Amino acid sequence: TAPLVEKYLVGSNPSPVIVANKLLTETATIQKAFKVEDVLLNVLHEPQQTPKEHLKRMPTKAFVHVRDTNRKPIRGLWQRGSRYYLQLRETGARSARRIPLDATNLTEAKQAAEGKRREAKEGQLPNRGRKPTFAEIADACLGVAATKNKTRTVREDGYRLKRWKAALGHVRVDLITTPMIAAWRDKRLLSGVSPRTVNLDLIALRAVFRKCLEDGLIARNPMAKLAKLKSASL
Repeated sequence: TAPLVEKYLVGSNPSPVIVANKLLTETATIQKAFKVEDVLLNVLHEPQQTPKEHLKRMPTKAFVHVRDTNRKPIRGLWQRGSRYYLQLRETGARSARRIPLDATNLTEAKQAAEGKRREAKEGQLPNRGRKPTFAEIADACLGVAATKNKTRTVREDGYRLKRWKAALGHVRVDLITTPMIAAWRDKRLLSGVSPRTVNLDLIALRAVFRKCLEDGLIARNPMAKLAKLKSASL
């Protein structure tokens, strides 16, 4: 500030108040200039972002209405991040619900949405407000499979899921753990059941938990770390 004081004192005889006010004004201006300079330097030295890096930094929590190639909104189809959702209002419901879809692109999302609409029409979607038991979701899976698979396949899956229902039917799907499944698997092996048969039972169970993930009933698949028995020849 010494040069500034000299600037206002030389060649004049101002009052101390005037000098002080001028000093405060010019000092504030200089400080603002330094702040602007710091911001510009940070921008200049910040590495350039690629489009992918820019997308990573964008907020992904907002739901976006999915549009077709003509930019028209697709009925009931929403997206958050890379996940697709179907929004629908069931008969008698006060509000709509968003159901996560097992899809990685728009074509798959449309197909999955139609499948969920059929399930809703047939009353096969899980109830809102509470998590279903394993028995409830297993029956729903068999109902869907009956419209898609051969009668023999549905019948065999029904036998396998009936065994799982005897062990886990009363348990809520979100409370079933990997150790619970492994314990039942080991019990079956100890009783003399072949590894191949146990593997087929596990395949039927995996289908149930895939549906649970699709419907948002569980956060993770308890069978994700359960490997197929090596001695089986499928």
